[in-house]
Amino acid sequence: MKLTIIQLLADDINRFRNTSDRIQQKIREACQSGTDLILLPECAYPAYMIGMEEEPESLRNIPGFLTRMSELAAKNRVYLAVGTAMSEGGSLYNGVAVFNRSGEMIAKAYKSNLWHFDGKWFSQGEPGCVFETEFGKIGVMVCADGRIPEIARILRLKGAGLILDAVNLVASASTPDQLTNQQYQFMLQARAKENGVYIAVCDKAGIESSTVTCLGRSMIVTPDGDIAAECSPDKEEMLTYELELEEVPPLRGRRPELYPILAEPVRTLPVTAVIERPYRLSDLECFTAVIRFDCTDEADYAERAVDGIRRAAILDSRLAVLPELKEGMRFNAGLLKYLCSHMPDDICAVTAYGTDEGGRTAVVFGADGIKGELPASHVNGSEDVDEIRVLELFPGCCVAAVFGEEMEIPEIARVAMLKGADILIWFDRKNTADTMKMMQTRAAENKVFVLRTTPAGSMDVSLGVNPDGGKLFTTFCTVEQTASGMLHTSLSKSKEVVPGTNIVYGRNPNYYKELTI
Repeated sequence: MKLTIIQLLADDINRFRNTSDRIQQKIREACQSGTDLILLPECAYPAYMIGMEEEPESLRNIPGFLTRMSELAAKNRVYLAVGTAMSEGGSLYNGVAVFNRSGEMIAKAYKSNLWHFDGKWFSQGEPGCVFETEFGKIGVMVCADGRIPEIARILRLKGAGLILDAVNLVASASTPDQLTNQQYQFMLQARAKENGVYIAVCDKAGIESSTVTCLGRSMIVTPDGDIAAECSPDKEEMLTYELELEEVPPLRGRRPELYPILAEPVRTLPVTAVIERPYRLSDLECFTAVIRFDCTDEADYAERAVDGIRRAAILDSRLAVLPELKEGMRFNAGLLKYLCSHMPDDICAVTAYGTDEGGRTAVVFGADGIKGELPASHVNGSEDVDEIRVLELFPGCCVAAVFGEEMEIPEIARVAMLKGADILIWFDRKNTADTMKMMQTRAAENKVFVLRTTPAGSMDVSLGVNPDGGKLFTTFCTVEQTASGMLHTSLSKSKEVVPGTNIVYGRNPNYYKELTI
């Protein structure tokens, strides 16, 4: 299949007629190359900031614009997906209309995760859709819906091997070559990898209404999470890419019976009680140390762990994250007693170990013994684990644990966040090219801290990422080291990404029931 992305230059709403003419001309140009499918940006017509128009004449012309899109698709025998404002039932939606080779509108997707000022004129719509072609099933989503892991996941579960993402990615920089964005930098690459799908991202370039700077950089992301091709950050241009869609296999590793919280009413979610609880600022300050060392046996582990905890205490840490015990080592009563006897009263520590059944479990302990356990839920040997657990360390700080490849299953982190987790502790043994992108994505899409701990003895790092996906601290890759930083959980309790976009209170759980069955 030959796919063509048309990256447009942004233009103001009062030039909507010129925008419509330019879109039609670009479609005609794309069709000259014998393309099969054309994708245009979010709100290609009439504009993204539609509220700047004094008289909404552009909106009255939407039916006529859609008719012209239909005619172009039919005349050129192409599939056409175009971002446009769309009216239905007295409401205005930020949508993508999909036309087949006969000019019939066969699908439409409405933006659900309204971004910033979208809600001033658009209504929240039912996200995503999947349509059939001779090449295979193709899904559609709109811009900030790509930040919501549930949406792409549902499209994948419906059989989509390619997801079309019409976007107006906003960015900021002093020169175009410096423009970047979380979705471009790591989120959409992680989204493609975790679902094993192609994602075609079509953006605008330039500045609209002297306010919105568009990222440009329209791109094709492969199922491995790699950017195969991309446009410039500042020019109107076309990108054509040939791909072959194969029937997507069933997703492995999911346990839908553990995800009912994804479809529960917002006001019943544990995270809302956590967010709204009154706190003192000191409750939200969790200076944390991630301790990296190698060891030979349980006794050696105990000595090195105690030494690391002592250093963490000197740093006034409230949480010390230890490396997971090596395979074959056991977290027995003697080891626990030794560690607890050397713990200061005002610090918690967490480690992990392999169970006799083949699973893995994190254990949180202090001077008075075990505070709780956080078992893996999606690894071999964890079939009897019946929930994704979250543990409160102290008022203001809740933690959850993920293990190895569990980080690539987005439902785990999402459920943990909805249960109130501020921190995801990732016990990982294998560093890959996607490690950092997965950490950043889980952090930013859930607004939580992510800490990765891995044993020393290999070219790897233990590190922390903040709720915006930025690196907080890291160890060197070649030495035993304690790295530390402040985890101010006010940042993980604020689920407002920008004004008008809240990942908890903006949820419509009715859309996500498919993920629980």
